[in-house]
Amino acid sequence: MKPTHWFALPCLVALPAIFLSEALARPRDDKPAYTAKQFEIDQKLVEKVGKALLAQMDPVPDVEWPPTIRLVDNPRLNAWAHAERNEKVGGKPKVFVTVTTTWMQKVVKGDEDTLAFVLGHELGHIYHRHVLIPDPGPTDFANVTFGRKLEMEADAFGAKLLLRAGYSLRKALTGQFRIEAFDLRHPAAIDAMT
Repeated sequence: MKPTHWFALPCLVALPAIFLSEALARPRDDKPAYTAKQFEIDQKLVEKVGKALLAQMDPVPDVEWPPTIRLVDNPRLNAWAHAERNEKVGGKPKVFVTVTTTWMQKVVKGDEDTLAFVLGHELGHIYHRHVLIPDPGPTDFANVTFGRKLEMEADAFGAKLLLRAGYSLRKALTGQFRIEAFDLRHPAAIDAMT
């Protein structure tokens, strides 16, 4: 179909470029507004899904149980599990699963199944005692090789755990695509690319 006016085609090409250049020229705040109300909503979701997953797990004998599962207001796109030394003589390490508000906003987006996979994955690091293993060192080979095995173990554990808790793995994988879009250095994402 030919444009009815000779200037219509150049306008259709030029207008989006003009609007795009104006949008890029405007100052923008990269951090979307995260309100106290949204934090409260996400905190309740983290607590609900965390309790459902923990109900399907046996206590891990080498750590204080249950782990603390928490949401932190942080601009980094991240979720992680870690252990802290217990100062009591003979005390077991205290374990934590932490999810950032940015992770909740950009990856989870209110979806319980996605959150169940994320929390299940991190609980997998606790279950397999990865959080108690000393860092293998700074070499790229050690980090990728050692890290890939640990991440795959945590992924498998998280998938099984979310299914036992009644969540949908299919729905959770939708969130996994969002994860891979943001974190291409994650060993599981490296495998997907090779």
